[in-house]
Amino acid sequence: MPRPLKRLGTAIILVGVILTVVYVLFYQELFCLLQRFFSSDGVISSAGERVLTSAFFFLVTAMTAVGILLIKAENAAWRRQIRLAFWEDPILQDISRWAAPRRLFFASSLVGVILVVVMIASAHSSDLWNLLYQEDGILESLTAVLFVVASFVLLKAVISIRGRLREPGPARWLAFCYSAMALLFFAYAMEEISWGQRIFGWGTPSAFEDNLQNETNLHNYIGYPFPFLYIYIGLAVIPLVIIFSIWLSMNGYYPVLTKLVLPAPYMLGLGIIIGFIAIVYYQEQELLEELLSVFVFFYSLRISHIVPAYFGPSSAKIAADGRAATDGKQLAV
Repeated sequence: MPRPLKRLGTAIILVGVILTVVYVLFYQELFCLLQRFFSSDGVISSAGERVLTSAFFFLVTAMTAVGILLIKAENAAWRRQIRLAFWEDPILQDISRWAAPRRLFFASSLVGVILVVVMIASAHSSDLWNLLYQEDGILESLTAVLFVVASFVLLKAVISIRGRLREPGPARWLAFCYSAMALLFFAYAMEEISWGQRIFGWGTPSAFEDNLQNETNLHNYIGYPFPFLYIYIGLAVIPLVIIFSIWLSMNGYYPVLTKLVLPAPYMLGLGIIIGFIAIVYYQEQELLEELLSVFVFFYSLRISHIVPAYFGPSSAKIAADGRAATDGKQLAV
């Protein structure tokens, strides 16, 4: 790989460092300029400052990551590992072409971008907003549907390995993980529709009359700090978990965990979108829920295809991978 890539990566990192230094040293002056030239009323609220600050540091972090990627791109072996992580999947090749990493990467990222664009467009149209985002609107209903679909798809993966549960290897604890996630996703969907109350219209039982929306659900009993934990810890860490999965995969650690449990590297595009919205536009909880439903949908689709493919080879390979997952030895799938 030519050296210009390394120079470009170094330059991007340096620009990020310079921008950070300028931002820290001239914070007040920068916001005075923004208020003067970009605010219609000459005022930027504290919430606006928080959004701008979050967006700035997210941008600098992204610049640093891109710079490091460009520098590392000179290493041919590293480029091959990245190609395998984001563009190919040895387990799925010749089995499910439509579930190929590159297709899932572009599809999941594109859906995420579309949802963000639709949210921005609907903010300028009350009719579009009412159609899509009102209580029990199209997108809120779709969120519940995708969570239900994800739960049943994961159960399908559990059924596909039921014959392996008594054999040595990871099948048993994988079945437990998928079953737990399926139950969690189904409960999330039911909470969204108040366990059917908003569909069938029954009255709220007396045990639930004191929650925030007077509906048959549990999450409306929980006020602050649940929204903070849900948005910042629950959603903002998604891209970090994917990056951690990439690091484990590229170093050959815990192949069963990285291939069959953690989100795949090619979910990073959608993960970054979720992380950005969670940090910068944290007040858009409906959008976050929609993005999360899309994330679990694509996650479950991949699991439903890769689990049967993974358990297709001989049981010796499965047992070896299972020992690597529990003993912490390096082993490439």
